[in-house]
Amino acid sequence: MLRRIPGVMAGVILTVSFAIGIGPAEASVAMAETCEVDPVAHGGMYGEVSVTIGVSCAADSPGGGSAGSSGQSGCRDAAGNLVDCSLNGYAWMPAFGLYCQVSNAGRVPSAAAVYHNPDGTVSGRWYACLQNVTDTWKTSLFWLDIKPAVVVDASTVARRLVDSIGLRPPEVGVGAWVEPGFEVWGRSWWVGAPLWLWIDNSTDPATWGGHTLSANQSGVSVTATINPTVVTFTTGDGGTITCTSPGTPRVYDPAALLSQHSPSGCEYIYGHTNRLGDPGSRFTVTATVTWSVTYQASDGQHGGFTVQTHSTDNPTIHIGQLTTLRR
Repeated sequence: MLRRIPGVMAGVILTVSFAIGIGPAEASVAMAETCEVDPVAHGGMYGEVSVTIGVSCAADSPGGGSAGSSGQSGCRDAAGNLVDCSLNGYAWMPAFGLYCQVSNAGRVPSAAAVYHNPDGTVSGRWYACLQNVTDTWKTSLFWLDIKPAVVVDASTVARRLVDSIGLRPPEVGVGAWVEPGFEVWGRSWWVGAPLWLWIDNSTDPATWGGHTLSANQSGVSVTATINPTVVTFTTGDGGTITCTSPGTPRVYDPAALLSQHSPSGCEYIYGHTNRLGDPGSRFTVTATVTWSVTYQASDGQHGGFTVQTHSTDNPTIHIGQLTTLRR
């Protein structure tokens, strides 16, 4: 009885109309011989096509007011006119422009006319709505089948954009070296002298660099801006130092003053030594880079979050003490 209308979109309204008093189970399969059947294809809400199977039969008026009567409830029809929000237990549905209630008709349209969820269940339901046709009241079963809208989470898209960069862990650089003749101590430095700190691989944009990336999902465009903001070094003695740049490398120069400061200001001064006479007593230096991510979507979503990358191959140093003698 229902035929496929060419160009039917994912959202479809199917309507089956019956006189008041016919139960839903009967309505889905039976029509009185004296009733006039009139299939009509017409534009539905949201641009989809609806198919109406009209079966008009005489019935008593439901009473209790007119389905188009104005009211002060705040509900409005398609023209913007105020209407009552309910009528004899039926609620005003702007989508249909009728007073409706959920129906348990049970039988659904053919598989070609409805949207199925991934699990095979049908997305949609019947609504029984009141209609007044030439002063004769009838109920119409409306099948509302609209494919659920794809919800785009701009934050999730932005995180995927960050993942696409392949951010890499920082490699810790420290201005300590192995003193000739004291190789057993490994990298050594001195109490009270500024120890320069930096990221060795900072020229790699996946370690320290700015990025602007965009992606489109389900018609929504998302742009993410990703920048490193700080690098935090932990020094192994309970101290931390936070720098807003990747720091400045210090090349070994035995003639350089130990008191020389880093041009970037990224340095740390140890206040006490490791265990005296114990080359194995050492401090481990680590680094964490914090990245700031801001995003803007074409549908108005916007926001921001941070991500972090952590060093994995961390140097250790022995902090000793210099003693000078006056003669």
